[in-house]
Amino acid sequence: MRSFVCVTSLLVILGVGGCRQHDRTLIHNDAAFELSDKEMSPTAVFTTTSSSLIVKAAEKYLRAVYSWEPGKQPSLVTQGNMLDITRLSDDNFAAWYSDNDNQQFVVTFNPQHLTSQPLALPKTVPGWRGCEGNNEVFVCIGNRPGMRMADKDFDEMAFTAVLIVDLGQSQRATHWFDVKHQTDYRFDLAHKLIYVSEWVAPPSSRVVNIFNFKGKKLGASDESNLQARSPSGRFMESLHEDGAEEWRIYEVASKQELFAFNCDKPGCKSGEHGDYYWNPVIDGQFAVIRDLGQAYGKDSTCDVYQALPQRLLKSIPCDGMPVYDWSRDGKELVTIQYLHGVYRRENVNQ
Repeated sequence: MRSFVCVTSLLVILGVGGCRQHDRTLIHNDAAFELSDKEMSPTAVFTTTSSSLIVKAAEKYLRAVYSWEPGKQPSLVTQGNMLDITRLSDDNFAAWYSDNDNQQFVVTFNPQHLTSQPLALPKTVPGWRGCEGNNEVFVCIGNRPGMRMADKDFDEMAFTAVLIVDLGQSQRATHWFDVKHQTDYRFDLAHKLIYVSEWVAPPSSRVVNIFNFKGKKLGASDESNLQARSPSGRFMESLHEDGAEEWRIYEVASKQELFAFNCDKPGCKSGEHGDYYWNPVIDGQFAVIRDLGQAYGKDSTCDVYQALPQRLLKSIPCDGMPVYDWSRDGKELVTIQYLHGVYRRENVNQ
């Protein structure tokens, strides 16, 4: 595992610290970029309201975040072991990562610079994960701080606590609360709620508990509140079962199934999606990658669908195992190949 570099030259500019400059660069070449270190590849892209993109690059452990405007030299934002990113708003993001002592940190940033110093998070095993947020709050799941792997209720695949970081305060107050052993969750950031549940058989007997972000238990709910929603909340995705590739899209109000993917029934379609597959502006529009099973994603397509009325809008060549995101105005689908760094912007909505 490579050594961890704690902060970037951007921190020096901000006056909040500094370490050696990271030696990896993104090289722009026409409509493509590549990493000078061939061990690292782009694993996520986030659009902004400007021409700058946020690009995450990764190797086995070390991951880095770059702000990149095609045609210009990219800027390293931050890096760390097992780093991940969540979008807070159109132009604001949070990244969380670990150092070599397994201390986790969270930092916020925009395409120009870091907007906060790294904040140390309460230690937990194996670490906080599944984080989401907005400009006011950053929320994660994990195991209770102080919990040990030898504890009888320890489960690396489950969680027992929720972490809350108040981004709206200058002190960024941090607290966590116990939710007992759980396996499924959904954050409702708009209403400051979290729905948690433990998988049981039969599924009809499972209980979904509701907590507010202060840790107060508010009662029980039905399973539909665990299902991921479109930005408008009008559509939702089916819950994924362990090892299953099948997933579906429903209308929330009517519970009508609109699309089924990766199943064996008539009319079933093929496709996988990332975290931000819903169009942020056009209600019910979403994009999936249809992989034909050939080596390195050859001849794969990005298929854009409209949930209602149900139809395929456009199929775009998407070989090379790309990562993708929608432009903030919802008009374009932006892709960057994992393999060769080819960068494309495809006009979907005039």
